[in-house]
Amino acid sequence: MKKAFYFLLCLCACSYQEAGAHEATADLMHYTLHNQRNREAENGEYPNNFIKLNLTSLCLGNISLQYERALSRHFSAALGYRWMPKGRLPMRNTVLNLLDKYADLSDQKDNVRNILHSATLGAHVITPEVRFYTGQNNKGFYLGLFGRIENYSAHIPSINFEIDKEPMSATMDIRYNAIGIGLQLGVQFRLPRNFYLDWWISGPYITHSDLHLNAYNYQVAPEDFKKFEEEFKGNIIIDNKYFTANANVGPNASTAKATGNLPGIRGMGLCLAYRF
Repeated sequence: MKKAFYFLLCLCACSYQEAGAHEATADLMHYTLHNQRNREAENGEYPNNFIKLNLTSLCLGNISLQYERALSRHFSAALGYRWMPKGRLPMRNTVLNLLDKYADLSDQKDNVRNILHSATLGAHVITPEVRFYTGQNNKGFYLGLFGRIENYSAHIPSINFEIDKEPMSATMDIRYNAIGIGLQLGVQFRLPRNFYLDWWISGPYITHSDLHLNAYNYQVAPEDFKKFEEEFKGNIIIDNKYFTANANVGPNASTAKATGNLPGIRGMGLCLAYRF
């Protein structure tokens, strides 16, 4: 009986020592990892790469990605690309309601509705950027200097108009190209597991823009051509010190080109980022 008792006592002691050894080993590993993470945080040894997905662009039918590279604790460089597949205009009803509320559409409301619901739009936008962060390790508020290269294309199957009360229609293709520069204000938050949230608060910019318009699939009678030419040029050509335009008008096809400086804004984007 005594031998059995001593055997159980030794077995419990060994088990306790083994459990204690495992616990000590786990505590040592946890302490080592914790100290390593603290040293990395203190020395700024964070991963240098970010890949970001703009969540708000998805709601508008856009795919917007950005790659950011940390250059130091406060500076980084980034390159963004936004792609809008050729498709129907987003938020068509909202735009129509705003135009109806704040613009005098009068008898053109049906025509505007037809344009908004039948038009297709596609885009490619490239945005290089350099950032300065107020917080360390690319966190906190930041100010970015960015460039902007924009290419948009639109197709309107039918635009209705009148010449001497004679109803007519035309097809229209539109191309818009711009290059610009601006400033971006934003803030970046760290989330668990190397995830970040990047909020583009506001990014005003100025562009040098070219607008190309091509109207076709219509036929104007010779006696109505003069009036049609005047109305077409009157609606297209805007001459001032910021914007110039010219047009070539024909009886069954017309083209117009406008060049000038236009303001824009890049903002209210919410991006989910992963740092690696």
